[in-house]
Amino acid sequence: MRLLVMAESIQNAKLLLYAVYWSSIENYENLRVLFSSSSWISTSSTADALHIILKYVPPTADPEPYVSLVSDISYGTLSSTADDEIESRFTSEALPAALYDLDESIASTLITRMAILSSTVNTILYQNDSDIVTITKPVVYESDPAMTFSSWLFARIYMVDSTVGIIDVVDKILSVSSIPETVVRWRNGVLLPLKKFCDLYPEARDFPRPFSLHDLTSTDPAQIIAYLLQYCNSQTIVRDITTVLVPYIEMISESGQQKLHAWRRLFEWIIQASESHNVHVVGSLIRSWDGPDAGAEVQLEYMSAMIAACYKCPDCSTEVFDSLRHIQKRASNLLSSYPGIKSASTDISIVESMQHFSNIEEALEFPASPLFSVSPASIQILDHFLTSASMISAYIPVNIRKMTELRFFSSHESQFQFLLKMVKGDPKQFAYRDDTNWRGLRSGTRWLKNKSLVLGKLSEADIDNIFLGALLESGRISLATQLYVDPLHPPLAPEDMEKHVLKSFQEHYDTASNCNATRGSLKVASQILHLVYPAISASENLYKADILLKATHEISKYSLTLVPGIPVTPHQLRTNGNPEEIVSQVLQSNEKAYLQADVMISIAQNLTVGFGLEALQSSVVLKGENLELESSVIADRITRMCIYSALASDDFKTAYDYCMARLWTRVEEISKTDVDLVWQTFYAAGRYVSPNSPQLTPQVIREMGNNRTSLMGRGIPPMMMLQISNRVKAMRLQMDLLARAMDLCPDQNIREVLNVWHNFELEVTQLVASVR
Repeated sequence: MRLLVMAESIQNAKLLLYAVYWSSIENYENLRVLFSSSSWISTSSTADALHIILKYVPPTADPEPYVSLVSDISYGTLSSTADDEIESRFTSEALPAALYDLDESIASTLITRMAILSSTVNTILYQNDSDIVTITKPVVYESDPAMTFSSWLFARIYMVDSTVGIIDVVDKILSVSSIPETVVRWRNGVLLPLKKFCDLYPEARDFPRPFSLHDLTSTDPAQIIAYLLQYCNSQTIVRDITTVLVPYIEMISESGQQKLHAWRRLFEWIIQASESHNVHVVGSLIRSWDGPDAGAEVQLEYMSAMIAACYKCPDCSTEVFDSLRHIQKRASNLLSSYPGIKSASTDISIVESMQHFSNIEEALEFPASPLFSVSPASIQILDHFLTSASMISAYIPVNIRKMTELRFFSSHESQFQFLLKMVKGDPKQFAYRDDTNWRGLRSGTRWLKNKSLVLGKLSEADIDNIFLGALLESGRISLATQLYVDPLHPPLAPEDMEKHVLKSFQEHYDTASNCNATRGSLKVASQILHLVYPAISASENLYKADILLKATHEISKYSLTLVPGIPVTPHQLRTNGNPEEIVSQVLQSNEKAYLQADVMISIAQNLTVGFGLEALQSSVVLKGENLELESSVIADRITRMCIYSALASDDFKTAYDYCMARLWTRVEEISKTDVDLVWQTFYAAGRYVSPNSPQLTPQVIREMGNNRTSLMGRGIPPMMMLQISNRVKAMRLQMDLLARAMDLCPDQNIREVLNVWHNFELEVTQLVASVR
């Protein structure tokens, strides 16, 4: 009877305020009595009781008693309360007077204004920031009390995390005994890994967490993984993965595609770490971690990520290659230890699949790339690429990506230029490379062509041409003889050998510091020439080179200076083009003497008559010519000498003017006595290359344009533009001379002149294109 009177006198609004009051002061005994009373049961719901405890029990309160109360409410196991005990709880002594005497209408108004049952909580209630936090109302599952209890626990920990943000407080809530298995799994997979992370890296506590506990199960795992692994290094990566990441991923992943998706985010992190110059961290992980215990599909992708990490690594030091080798072997060992993992990929199928990609970027996308398929074939290709990169990096720095590009996406020309660059390598190493190293490099290059196929588009002749040219350039004459001359069946055709001999002969000839053929660079030039002349080939070009060498050596017996104060050099002789005439000494000893052509002609005519000597030519002897030459012929020869002297003084304009004004105007008359004089002179002037010409290759022009400071702005410097303009004008004049030379020269020389003309045409085209 007294209970009935109480129920009638205390309405719903006041009961809610009682519940809020007792929750805020942690009076759980009174709450038990209240929630078991008929007044509460008749006017409020289980959801209201759970919501009030959730919202108004302080976040830092001891969780044991209120979690026990919530469990009893959820499972409907609240003990019944005697009437006299219920009545004693609602006395003025048990409640603040203001609350006990509160009118129901006022209580209802307070309930509304205070938003007692709303889903928001002001964190200032808990001495924190005054932010408004929205909490999740617990859901009551009539048929599943365990789910009701779990729903409340999750709502509570999310609310505590949002208002207080202290992981230890949350963990204390979930450490209470008899919590549902669902919550236990969440604690083990989300909360404890996060707590472990903060324990391992105290610095993480100094910054606000970018993710709430609720976000940890709803955010893209890639972001969570990056956060949890932000401090790891090669010593801690295995520990962090196994104790922090694995429990988390196992928690958020389920069967099927979602499981693979979660683990894939970790594998992508591994690849990204390798791509970000942290392959040592990746190597430490892979050496000690067998991968997730999540089935064959996930394990297969883990091995695929190992392979991808090797391809994506941009570095190429010895230490990096050692790490990549460990990763490759680890993938191979794991594959052999998982007989259940099968792949249909073969070397042929991988190569065929790679043909569907148009560039290297598309071909190295994870996990779609055929190269990342896990099979003995893909691991062997990786092994070949790794061996290739390691070998080549001894000469030039390259990574596995470059090997992939060379094999699958490079043309014959690209592979040829790459090998040329590799053989030349570092200039210091190139100069001092011994025969053993040369032989090893040559053998390794054939492995690159035939086994790893990195240079598979090159022919054997391509390789031998590059190596012969490099051996001759570096002066390894003995080794070049052993490899390319002594064998019964030399690997190169005579014409190929002649081409390299002439090229290298000219390079060493031009770099010689004196004209003595028994020492220095000219001695090397002589050895190079006699590799093939006359035993293998006695062509006209080789004969001319031999005559030039002998003439140069003879000149070394005399005191002659073409540049005042400096002994004559072979390059000076070749640039001059006609050093046997005495007048040339006058021309060379006097920088501007060639400008006085009439004076020089007079001197020459007098000398010819006085000495009665036949003037020898530097390249071809004019046979059958009378010693008493006509005056006009002498004038023509001296004009040619002046032209050569002008060229030697880098005065192409004067040389061109002499050609056109003094020779071309009399070409028919001159040809009657000397058919070769005009075309040879024009050819010499036309093919002339100034020793002072700036290096104006397209690459140099681009680099100059790119290296300009931001203050100056991008683009080619004005001075270089002027140099390019002058060079193009000069080459066009030279091409004009070459064209006229072709009109006059014998048929057998047309090709020679035409080749030079074509070279200038190509250079002009490239220079013009580079400035557009």
